[in-house]
Amino acid sequence: MLTSILFAMNDAPTDRLALDSQLCFALYRANRAVVRSYRPLLAELGLTYPQYLMMLVLWIKDNIPEKADLTWIKQGGGFLNNGFHPEASRFNAGQKMIFWTVVLGGMAMALSGYMLMFPFYLTGVGGMQIAHIIHSLGTAVMVTVIFGHIYIGTIGMEGAFDAMGSGEVDVNWAREHHSLWLEEEARKGRAPQAPAVGHRAPAE
Repeated sequence: MLTSILFAMNDAPTDRLALDSQLCFALYRANRAVVRSYRPLLAELGLTYPQYLMMLVLWIKDNIPEKADLTWIKQGGGFLNNGFHPEASRFNAGQKMIFWTVVLGGMAMALSGYMLMFPFYLTGVGGMQIAHIIHSLGTAVMVTVIFGHIYIGTIGMEGAFDAMGSGEVDVNWAREHHSLWLEEEARKGRAPQAPAVGHRAPAE
């Protein structure tokens, strides 16, 4: 009985090359849905989606690795150092790793996804197999990193969730987590030289 059912399933007509049968096309439609949901929120800020992408490009200069990042990594961002947070700029080493994982991983997944959406148009069987591997590994890495980022940004680090909602951080929090950035903002006159309880500095 079970054998008959399996044979019937295998004999069922399916168009494996149809776009609706491709996982990458489903992900593309999901991405389009996310973009559509973003647009009303960006409209309230007076931003278009291309302008929003340009803002992400402008963040690159703050995500360039620097010497302080090595110390941050060695101390596990403070999680492995009795809660003492090492010095960090506007973005710490963990945030920079997430940024570059999303940017470079997204580019790799986009390229491999286009190769899978148009089978044998850009490459042969060998290239298709490599594209499948890159796309699968990229998906696993991206999902893991994003879920980890969500955890740290909500319940894993006190004050991070409020900062994302308001766009501002307490000066004392900034001194504890991003001391190098606070010093730079103080030199520019955007934050006080000494920590003041309850004072908030723009997170930009």
